[in-house]
Amino acid sequence: MLAIGFVSIFILFHSSFKSESLETPKVSKAVQPNASTENDKVISSGLNRMADNYNKSSNSSSEGTIRNFNPAEYVAMTNESKNSSSEGSSDAIGESFGRIYSVDASQTGSSGADTAFAQGPDTSGSGGGSAGSGGTASNEVNDVNISQPQLSTDVAAEQSIRLQHILSFFKTPTKQFMPLGLYAMVDDIRNVERLKALGQRGVILFHKYDSQQTIVDALGDLRSAREAGVAILQNLPAEYLTEPKVVRVKIRGKEFWQPYIATLVKNDQILAWYLPEEVKLEDLDKLEQLGNIIRATDTKHRPLITYIENAPPEYLKQVSGIVDAVVFGAYPSEFGDRPRIEIKRRIDWAYKSGVPVVIAALEALKGKFNWTRHKDVRFDAYLSLISGAKGIMWYGYYQARPRPELLEAVLEVATELNGPESLGEVLLSGKEPEALRCKNIEGRMYFHEEYNYATGKRPKPLKWLTSIQWTAREYKDYLYIFAVNTAQKVGATDDGGRELIVKVRFGPITTASLGVEVISEKRMISMSGNYFVDSFEPLGTHIYKIKLR
Repeated sequence: MLAIGFVSIFILFHSSFKSESLETPKVSKAVQPNASTENDKVISSGLNRMADNYNKSSNSSSEGTIRNFNPAEYVAMTNESKNSSSEGSSDAIGESFGRIYSVDASQTGSSGADTAFAQGPDTSGSGGGSAGSGGTASNEVNDVNISQPQLSTDVAAEQSIRLQHILSFFKTPTKQFMPLGLYAMVDDIRNVERLKALGQRGVILFHKYDSQQTIVDALGDLRSAREAGVAILQNLPAEYLTEPKVVRVKIRGKEFWQPYIATLVKNDQILAWYLPEEVKLEDLDKLEQLGNIIRATDTKHRPLITYIENAPPEYLKQVSGIVDAVVFGAYPSEFGDRPRIEIKRRIDWAYKSGVPVVIAALEALKGKFNWTRHKDVRFDAYLSLISGAKGIMWYGYYQARPRPELLEAVLEVATELNGPESLGEVLLSGKEPEALRCKNIEGRMYFHEEYNYATGKRPKPLKWLTSIQWTAREYKDYLYIFAVNTAQKVGATDDGGRELIVKVRFGPITTASLGVEVISEKRMISMSGNYFVDSFEPLGTHIYKIKLR
């Protein structure tokens, strides 16, 4: 691990972003902040120092339509989802919300595990990605198409605008940071030394759940963050949004929120606003009212974010019209030890449902059967980013802290993405190469879940997905390739062993370099002409760096 010196992290309010650039599209208040009468300023000396230290280290080493949605339909879907999840044998998203991942075995005459192959490979982009390169799908045998999120033209345009706005808060003159954060800080939100240590490893955002948080408590957390030089994803207490569960919460709605927000908005440690999670359909108007209060009060236009785990497209679109980004839950271990490729299925679902910007919520916890492992953390992170997530929130710090190896796995990824290697900046700012291809030359071309070794059940068949999921970027004279092998024996301690190893070839690559660096693995791969070959163990993750010029 590359050592990083002490740095302070403060909030970054962008210097170059102008509200006029958000005049389109017209469908979403989320991308139309109120015009400010004052110029935005970069007041984050901490992030600037962070960027400077990382640069030195690198140089020294190499809106929604709420009333059009049918509440009865939503309730029926939600109940079906809960029933499916309790069986531990179905895809909650695919089964409850459109069945886009299910196949009909009667159409093929197959039975058992073989029905997983009933529909054949998904070449629409949901499975293997929609494009072989530059947006064009390849038809060659064994070509593994590059992974791309499935966005309509309108949603893609809106994503570009929203993302520009959000990322501007994570940018200094010399570096683009990726939004990375930790949920469930609990009492450690007041531990200045721990906050400092986490900030030094590339974690930008810190969040503490408190459904009845008082303004005094919130200000106390912010004071600790200021002393530590870190930023807060500001919790907004859910009990004050809707009907209270306790007697002492008597004031709610705008009578509570207007003075509450007016007090908090003065604090520069707040980098983004975290609206109450998974608000019921009948309360979305209250969520929208809260969003409007923040937008009318916060002249710096800091992003609005909320969390959703499982919902139909209509609901997701409406929430996306209120907030700037959705943190979408993708916790395989929380759904009966689902395969880890569930992460991609959930991110695909969010984008297909019209969510413009997805931040992945990933696990660092004790699931239904097992703790998240070191290799799971890295695989989950890069699969989510390959699938189009624009940042990561890990749940949760209070579970990971007593397990040093688990917390270290999270911090290693955060350092790769926001540290000297700047892989987060590469993914967010780099250009997708036009000619690069990936070809499967040995091992399973497609992943399918045949059997769950933890539950002892055979799952309902799903569409095929290519075992290898990958993306690539050209950035600052280098080519970076991010790839994972999603094949696994679900619930097995060895994930499948040698029988699920996949070997692939990447190229053509025009380079004067004879070798390919494999980041964080301390190894090099030789080029053979304009190509190179490498193998992936089950749930293996590799990141390649090749000098182009």
